[in-house]
Amino acid sequence: MRPNPSLERTSTGKALGPRSGLGHHPPRGPSAFPASALSAQTLGLMTHAAPLWRFTSEVCAARQSQLLAWKSFDEIIERFNSCLVAPLYWERAIAPHLTSCFRASFELTVDPDLYDGFFNSPAGYRGQYAQSEAAGEAANRRLVAALLPRLVAAADNHEAVTDGRLTRSLLGAQAKVWIVESEVEEQLGAPSPAIVYPAWEFHAPDGQGLRAPRGSQLEVKGAWLAPDGTEVVNPAKRRRSNFIYETGDSKWKV
Repeated sequence: MRPNPSLERTSTGKALGPRSGLGHHPPRGPSAFPASALSAQTLGLMTHAAPLWRFTSEVCAARQSQLLAWKSFDEIIERFNSCLVAPLYWERAIAPHLTSCFRASFELTVDPDLYDGFFNSPAGYRGQYAQSEAAGEAANRRLVAALLPRLVAAADNHEAVTDGRLTRSLLGAQAKVWIVESEVEEQLGAPSPAIVYPAWEFHAPDGQGLRAPRGSQLEVKGAWLAPDGTEVVNPAKRRRSNFIYETGDSKWKV
């Protein structure tokens, strides 16, 4: 019988003792949890960020699921291919500081689900502004640019098309897309909020931006142009981006 080295005495007079079970042993078969799978699970937890806001019981569970299913604003922009565009309204300004100015104005009819995603989804239009004013303005420009060919077609050879004013108005700094508020006026005045978003609640605790109206009418408004075709900035709208960023509404309401 071979002697057990662990029981033999050393120069110190003490035995080594039993061998530790902490030694490294190579795996004898495939792991039940492959490293690649664990990495994918970990990555998934890191990349699926929580939505910017949640909804109150004013929004039913099925609608909440739909609103949270939108993945990006680009996905929403793609769906605008199916919207209906009303003919151009070459709008004359009525404010004294915009005397003799005009702008392009269009009304869009969209599917109510698209309207909902555009206005109320955290991935939608207001969701972009909630991230930052710059992100919101960039999203606004992308949407207007995507709609431009259809808007020009709907102008039906209006003189503003032939002399370039239509395009200058639609691509101006203050061109914008928004809901037709008169269509959903009752919903905007609902007694209880539908959106839970602390940043908006802080600036406007019971503000209109916390409502989530559902309609089908949107409007595209170009920048104001002077008679010579140059853009005129409307000072009353200078803080529009900031208002949406802080309250979810394009107009500050006390």
